[in-house]
Amino acid sequence: MASSLEGLVLAAGLSTRSGSYKMELMFGKSTLLQQCIKSIYAECSKVIVVCGYNGGKVQELVKDFKKVELVRNDSYEKGMFSSLKTGLKHVSSDKLLITPGDYPLFRQTTVHELAVTKGSIVIPVYKSKKGHPIIISKALYPEILMSPDSRNLRDILKNHTFVPVQTDDVGVVSDVDTIDDYYICLDIFRKRSDEEKAKEEQHDSPVRKDTLLP
Repeated sequence: MASSLEGLVLAAGLSTRSGSYKMELMFGKSTLLQQCIKSIYAECSKVIVVCGYNGGKVQELVKDFKKVELVRNDSYEKGMFSSLKTGLKHVSSDKLLITPGDYPLFRQTTVHELAVTKGSIVIPVYKSKKGHPIIISKALYPEILMSPDSRNLRDILKNHTFVPVQTDDVGVVSDVDTIDDYYICLDIFRKRSDEEKAKEEQHDSPVRKDTLLP
């Protein structure tokens, strides 16, 4: 675990396009938000979750994560950048991992690869498409905090050089905006779970003695 890395999960939105409150959509035994937190948890000394709309529900969803600090953005209707600024005020680490809370599929191994990559801005790239989570250094904190809520992180980052991390992890570009997105992501999640279960069963199965004979 990198003590100099904290995580920031943005979960304050209205979920208007999904038709239901997407943070509690289920992926196996975990909700979308819980799945996102689990993926970054091991690499982060602290995980800041920014809530706004439906804050009571978010509080319930994160209550079992000891390293989570829940922060409320009272201006969440101004957009995601206002939530980023709200959360950033609670960050004390040299580096910060940032992700919207509706990315349930990126792997822990991908997060680790990002965490050990040197650079002031580190971004995963899947088939030429930039994704999440991203990591920024503390050198960018003041610029973000001093920017108006009408800006977005993309506008700031495009003025800086970033280090791309090429990955075959489709999860870095798989977010849940609509109910169709949810079913697409759920299908990927189930296929991955089946593959992992098959590998575990193969690993745990006893070796027949005759397979060792010439």
